[in-house]
Amino acid sequence: MRFKASIQNVTTFTKLTASLNSLGPLAWVKLGEEQVCFTIIPEQGTQVWAVLSIDSIFETISVQSAANNIINLEVPLTSLNRALKSALNATSAQMRLTKKDNMPVLALTMVTTTSSNTYNGIPTAATGFDSHFGASFDNDFGASNRETIVTQEIPVRVLAPDTVAGLHEPRCREPDVHIILPPLIQLKAISDRFTKLALAESKGSLATSANTRLEIAANMHGCLKMSVRSDAMNISSIWTDLTNPELDPGQVAGGENGIADHPSSRMKLLGSADGRSEEGWAAVRIDGRDWGKVMSVGRLGGRVIACFCHEHALILYVYLTNDTGDDESVLTGVYTYNGTQIHEEASDTIYASSIGADVLVHLASSSRSLNCSPIFKTAKIRENGYGSRVSSVLPAKSNFLVVAASHSSVSSPPRLCHATITIFRAPETFH
Repeated sequence: MRFKASIQNVTTFTKLTASLNSLGPLAWVKLGEEQVCFTIIPEQGTQVWAVLSIDSIFETISVQSAANNIINLEVPLTSLNRALKSALNATSAQMRLTKKDNMPVLALTMVTTTSSNTYNGIPTAATGFDSHFGASFDNDFGASNRETIVTQEIPVRVLAPDTVAGLHEPRCREPDVHIILPPLIQLKAISDRFTKLALAESKGSLATSANTRLEIAANMHGCLKMSVRSDAMNISSIWTDLTNPELDPGQVAGGENGIADHPSSRMKLLGSADGRSEEGWAAVRIDGRDWGKVMSVGRLGGRVIACFCHEHALILYVYLTNDTGDDESVLTGVYTYNGTQIHEEASDTIYASSIGADVLVHLASSSRSLNCSPIFKTAKIRENGYGSRVSSVLPAKSNFLVVAASHSSVSSPPRLCHATITIFRAPETFH
């Protein structure tokens, strides 16, 4: 079993692990020749599946194993993120799987370059003085660059393939409302405040997900509403003058006729731009504490398109910017199941029943996106690594990171429901 890779995008890798670390301490990392997968399955709460193309993180990679050149590792995210942070200013970084004291470790080797004045008796150009001897004197006797090689070791556990098999993506119906959200950091501040109010109001009893549920709603007139309700209070915040992006006829089944019959087109006939009308809202309820964890990925910045399936699902499309200021694609799927019992059907659709508030996060690589919304659909369908059918609209070279979100059913009795969140670069229609 061998793994060795040269990291070409340390910043992306660091942001990815930081986002994952906010959702769970340990990750199952599946290393392959074409993609790398991150999965977080804690005892309760948020579960994460992430699939990234190799070139989004690594420049070169070599994976060898008896299991079809697939290596499964359990990796502590805090240690991995700390090591990657130390490599942010490195000129090069490599990662390999090795052993220390007969225990498996991921060794991150980085090369950094520092400037030094090796001949302190003579002032050089590097010190801000003109020595009148020229650059050659500086090179020979003055300032020089020194390379430092540092290796950090992350303890890992090798996992057998049969212990990490067989998860599928759920499908999601067409959204009723789609809207560009305010910054996630702003939403997090409001949702955290509402969650604290809900917890304070219910502190006399055991705090459960039902006590801390927030309702998030939007309409097709640029309004977004976040509220918390209980027997003692009813508090809401409303954003107006937001943008409802137009659907692309080329990406919707039936073209213009398909858009005319789309649920969001029907919702445009309801509600008002000031948010005062009770009609035209599509709403979902979420656990405020889980949502706060999800919103912490706002550190990544970028614009967010939210798609609401009324009382059913929340779908987010988020695009970030890279170091050059250009849009950098980010694809994330987040599903919240209302409970823990999973039902798999022949159509590769997963449902869940009961009334919990768990969150399941899934990431797809640049050749994959979730089959949940007509906005970005194409005719190109393929199977993803977990067996569910997905569609692709993104260039093969796009980089992808993890972000998150959550959802739960508005209705109180047990019911079949599933939710999805997808994040990637929007087509030109949304620019």
